Amino acid sequence: MIQELEFQRADGLTIRGKLYIPEKEKGKKPYPLAVFCNGLGRNSHMGWPLGIGMIEEGISVFLFDFCGGSLECSSDGCMQEMTIRTECTDLRTVLEGLWKLPSIDRYNTFLMGENQGAVVAALTGARLHSRIKGLILWSPSFNLPARIRKSFPKVQSEARRLYAAELGNAYYREGKNIDISAAAAAYAGPVLLVHGEADELVPLQESETFMDIYENAQLIIIPGGKHCFTEEDFRRAREYSTVFIKEHALEKL
Repeated sequence: MIQELEFQRADGLTIRGKLYIPEKEKGKKPYPLAVFCNGLGRNSHMGWPLGIGMIEEGISVFLFDFCGGSLECSSDGCMQEMTIRTECTDLRTVLEGLWKLPSIDRYNTFLMGENQGAVVAALTGARLHSRIKGLILWSPSFNLPARIRKSFPKVQSEARRLYAAELGNAYYREGKNIDISAAAAAYAGPVLLVHGEADELVPLQESETFMDIYENAQLIIIPGGKHCFTEEDFRRAREYSTVFIKEHALEKL
């Protein structure tokens, strides 16, 4: 079953997404929940294979668009007003709304993300550490602050492009100072890192470094994988993620 949902941020912007829910068996408790965060410039329409694949394994999945997260998103806002922090706010708003639903197991919530979305999941998971059962980070852009500092040493007077996305000054002003490693160290729950061996934007060494920062992490390397996964690599990452959720959910599936 797929349910369209809307959640409103404190500033009035609306976040829109779809909740993929397995067909409930009689007497079965709510299914574990995975909330997926898109990468920079991407939208939730690209993630539907994740939702379909995971509900077949008994896992609920919420796919949503960040406010201003891409040029073609269903949520309010524009990319020039989006920052990593506003995306963290979006994710927390989504979680608070989802946790009120009777079909959701709020004690078995996993945060997933790709690229910049993985950074958002990592930062939010650290803030809500006692309420997040696990983190699943695909091609996490842990080097993003360094790339911003290198590419844009001074705040520009106009929007600039990064990864083919037009962004506002707030994105650079804020993003260059985010300490992702400090936030990661605050999360003690299980973490799954999935990284392409041939990632051209975020070197594999970034995830290898974070293996030493997280207390309880495992790294799966996609042979020959690039930063943006191919259809086959996406399927592999989904399967690894499904196994991870099943292993760490409080109630075994």
